[in-house]
Amino acid sequence: TLLAADGADVAVVDITLHDRRGTLVPDANVPLTLSVEGNACILGVGNGNPAMQAAEQPAERQAKKFSVETFNGCAQVILKTTDQPGDITLTVAADGCRTATVTMKSRTGQTK
Repeated sequence: TLLAADGADVAVVDITLHDRRGTLVPDANVPLTLSVEGNACILGVGNGNPAMQAAEQPAERQAKKFSVETFNGCAQVILKTTDQPGDITLTVAADGCRTATVTMKSRTGQTK
């Protein structure tokens, strides 16, 4: 994914939990630890649970770590770029699950 290094571009990352055969686990409500390295921060999270009472945005403005619990095996995180170009790596970890990472790039100028 290519993002604009303008301090305003966002990436919405969908997170789904799968079993060893690759099948979505629709009853998984698992706490996730999210961490970002590089030129982005965590803007917010969600999971589709209408009864969710946990914070959906970090208190820290340029947060690099946050947590969210999956709901029915799914969650989302929204990352916001900084004004500096470079690699952005999101790491998602949970007890009993394999750690997952995704890497994106941001660059100055238009992305389209």
